[in-house]
Amino acid sequence: MTQQTGQPDINVTIQAWADIVVNILRENIVKMGIHRGSLFDSIRHAGSDPQKIEFIFLLYGIYVDAGVGKGMKGGFQGWSEPDLFGELKMGGRQRKQWFSKSFYWQVIKLKDILSEKYGLMYIQTIKESVRGVKVDFE
Repeated sequence: MTQQTGQPDINVTIQAWADIVVNILRENIVKMGIHRGSLFDSIRHAGSDPQKIEFIFLLYGIYVDAGVGKGMKGGFQGWSEPDLFGELKMGGRQRKQWFSKSFYWQVIKLKDILSEKYGLMYIQTIKESVRGVKVDFE
């Protein structure tokens, strides 16, 4: 979609991207067999500012993604590195990365989309600024 100036509307792009990410995250919950109740229903986004897009969901979703939570013994003083979450295999808990991997790749896609759109806007601005300017190369 473009604005009246012929330049792409970045806010529409951000909204569409955020809607897609919400759908992907919900699909991941279904594919991974994660309980579809309140976590599924809580996923949403707020804002269309390219500088700040918020994704909102219940806190326990992060623990599901990391493979920690219920079943872990209280006071465990083991590893504190996030890369090792889910590696303890205590209580049968396993990582279900419904959020972290997909979200990372979607942010990369947004970067590519915005790079292209801002590039087109820059080209359009240059074209408009040099229109009618006579250049003498002699």
